[in-house]
Amino acid sequence: RMATLNGAKALGLDSVTGSIAVGKDADMIAVDFDTPPTWPAPTVAPGEGGFDPITHIVYSSTRDQVTNVWVKGRRLMRHGRVLSMDVDGVKKVAQKWGQKITEACAELKQKK
Repeated sequence: RMATLNGAKALGLDSVTGSIAVGKDADMIAVDFDTPPTWPAPTVAPGEGGFDPITHIVYSSTRDQVTNVWVKGRRLMRHGRVLSMDVDGVKKVAQKWGQKITEACAELKQKK
């Protein structure tokens, strides 16, 4: 609740977000617990002893376990594949910038 509804209340946004309800903006993720970093998987509901799924996500999961993402109800990732941008295009631009940075660093080194 601290990171969701109470966080939204603190920002004065609880009428817009912070909980799953009709008419509210909802961001959600799905996490795969069937990977070595998250073993053993949570086994019980919060407060009942055993592994609490929310705490387990916070302390054991990384971006690698996020399989699906929705923002404002729009699906942005499905089964680990980004749907909202041209990933190959972004990669090409990043590689071009990487080359420019490498060249600039080489020029600076030569000037010393």
